[in-house]
Amino acid sequence: MELALTALDTESEDDVNRRQFGIATTASAASLVGPAASRGPVVERPRIGLSEVRAWIEYTEELEQRDQREGGAWLVKAASSALAHARREVDESHCDQATGAAAASAVGNLAVTTGWLAYDADQHALARSCYRTALEMSVRSGDDELAVHALLYSANQDIALSRQGMGNPHLALQNASRADRLAQHWNPGRVHALIAVRQAQAWGQVGNHDGFRTAMSKAHAAMDTALNSEILGRCPRWLRFVDPPELA
Repeated sequence: MELALTALDTESEDDVNRRQFGIATTASAASLVGPAASRGPVVERPRIGLSEVRAWIEYTEELEQRDQREGGAWLVKAASSALAHARREVDESHCDQATGAAAASAVGNLAVTTGWLAYDADQHALARSCYRTALEMSVRSGDDELAVHALLYSANQDIALSRQGMGNPHLALQNASRADRLAQHWNPGRVHALIAVRQAQAWGQVGNHDGFRTAMSKAHAAMDTALNSEILGRCPRWLRFVDPPELA
């Protein structure tokens, strides 16, 4: 989400005052409410700016918090509705290049979170669709962290379903390996440990014991490096669960 937050720091005050994008996140529902329904005939494509990007970031954070507190199918429904609305905003509006990249990154992170909620609620087709959206948004934004996030969540889904005879461990391995290539030049840290764990899990489902052992060796080495050089509080929230007990 760094790309979106950078744009928030650099956008002008005029952009702040553009068309506002409302959010409703009450105890009984969580959905995005925008002005699109009240518009008259479309004369020109609407603009998106700082307010929209901030709304999507804040809404994604709210979803994560609500998932930890309560979860439930209603949250999946609200999140998927919000994602569809946000996706339309990005597709049908226009803005400068930097804002467009930030908006795509923010919507992509919303897609990953929605995909996780759907996966956790056993709505696997929806989860796959969300991860595809996230990957598309990562290309549009140039946000490699978003791509790695989506690829690892998608791999996790296929690994879990493979244990039930419904997933594709080869696809999981491809996605984890793709994440590994994207992250190969990053500073060593928890993300590399998680990538290696997903590779090991996929190799295990395929039945390749050598591949499993090699990947787990990489995971432990990356975890050792992370413990010595990476501050947990500065990691993206989605990586903070990666620790030695998780590897064990």
